[in-house]
Amino acid sequence: MNGAVPSPEQTLPERWLHLLCSTTPGANRAVAVLDASEESAPFGWPDPASTLAKAHVAEARRVAASGKPSLRPQTSRRDDQLFDTIAVPLLRKNQPTGGLAVDLPHRPATTQQAVIQHLLCGAAWLDLLLSSGESRVSGAKDILELLALTTDTQDLTPSLVRFVTELAVRRGLSRASLGFNERGRIELAAISHSAKFDPKSDIASALEQAMQETLAAGQSLAYPNDELPEGECAAHAFLLKDHGAGAVYSFGFASSEAAGEEAEAVLLVETPADRRLSPADRAFCEAAANTVGPVLAIRRRESRSLPQIARSRLARFARERLGPDRFGAKIAAAAGLLAIVIVWLPVPHRVSADAVLEGTVQRAV
Repeated sequence: MNGAVPSPEQTLPERWLHLLCSTTPGANRAVAVLDASEESAPFGWPDPASTLAKAHVAEARRVAASGKPSLRPQTSRRDDQLFDTIAVPLLRKNQPTGGLAVDLPHRPATTQQAVIQHLLCGAAWLDLLLSSGESRVSGAKDILELLALTTDTQDLTPSLVRFVTELAVRRGLSRASLGFNERGRIELAAISHSAKFDPKSDIASALEQAMQETLAAGQSLAYPNDELPEGECAAHAFLLKDHGAGAVYSFGFASSEAAGEEAEAVLLVETPADRRLSPADRAFCEAAANTVGPVLAIRRRESRSLPQIARSRLARFARERLGPDRFGAKIAAAAGLLAIVIVWLPVPHRVSADAVLEGTVQRAV
């Protein structure tokens, strides 16, 4: 990662671009324009005075005009490495006004789509920084700083621990924890203030059960909660009563690769016995889950071994194509297992013709 500490001499948009690119896995160079017109001067990263090729500036202006993100594969080659260009619109009051173009190493389209989601979240935070009151600006800056702090190391596990620990410290939580969805079952990945934990301990089990409850509900949960029967938050209630929390909140999130499926991970936070989260703190925790979480999920997917990737993709194939009752199809699939593995494993490839992938605008506030 490039240095995540911006210069105090930078303008607010330049500081935002520095933090966003520093927390975008693989970002190599970037350029942004705040207005689609030719009169709007572009600013770049890692050097604010630098710009990409004219084609990249033009791409930033193009998405500013269209309002749709784009992915252009293999737009350049440097040091024998292919690069893709991702561009997303920058919004003001939910209207596209500017654009951002980022160069990243060439990767599968599904991975790059997850990066698009991350950049769109960053674009929404710029809108908040430029148009909100001072208190909300402070919250947006905290999110960007949290992104920078938790992606400043190459190793994934310390990043996960730092994320939940920094979140707990900044919001006065008694504990924050993070778990990932492994084929429909939550596996605890990090607990605040704990470099290591026993996955078979009672607290680990209680946290996983509460996160599993959130996964099953398909929505954020809170306990105590007068709007839901206690039976729908039984694991949250157990965690509160047996482990001394004042309140328990959980937030599921997913990157665009997992869109339309269960949450990819769950962030769970607990308050001290004498307090609950304020609406502002709760919104901040949810924003942290939806902004920082997908970045960590991307890094986690990229860090997995090929056998792990194969198992994950085969499980997805079974869910989407076979279903629970299609026994005959399962027999046929078992016979062709080796072929499926070969087809689904990612391998380097080239796109011989010009290609453009465009996604729909996703706005996060």
